[in-house]
Amino acid sequence: MEPIRDTLDPLREVGLNKLTIQATLAGGLDAQALGVLAADLAIGGTLVALTPWLAPVVVLAVSALVAVAAVIATPRNYGATLRSLLQDAEALFRTRADGTDGALRRMIVDDLADAVDANARTLRFKSYLVTGAIGLLLLSVPLILAHNP
Repeated sequence: MEPIRDTLDPLREVGLNKLTIQATLAGGLDAQALGVLAADLAIGGTLVALTPWLAPVVVLAVSALVAVAAVIATPRNYGATLRSLLQDAEALFRTRADGTDGALRRMIVDDLADAVDANARTLRFKSYLVTGAIGLLLLSVPLILAHNP
């Protein structure tokens, strides 16, 4: 077995596992954001119907907008398409150079690393948005309690 294969194959597996974890995390953050959005809408709708005081409703509306932004901020980088990898492989093998298998493996691992890094940045931003939406939802509670003794 080639030394490059021994090095890159485990890295490829780690990259694929990280992409799977990132997709799962994105789904979990989406679920949290949608839960906050549902709470915002339910509480906001009830407040609009029961009280003329709109301060908590405005906070809930901002929370809902932040939650929607969190759902929209989705990691979209899951690596190169199979078609582009196939084209790269064909181009490499046409050169008939030694080490083309290792070069292809290296391209795959590099692409996975780029995808993992890009998704990590998006997930970090998405997490901040979800945390902000939850914070705004919680901020509305004292506003509601302050107005309704």
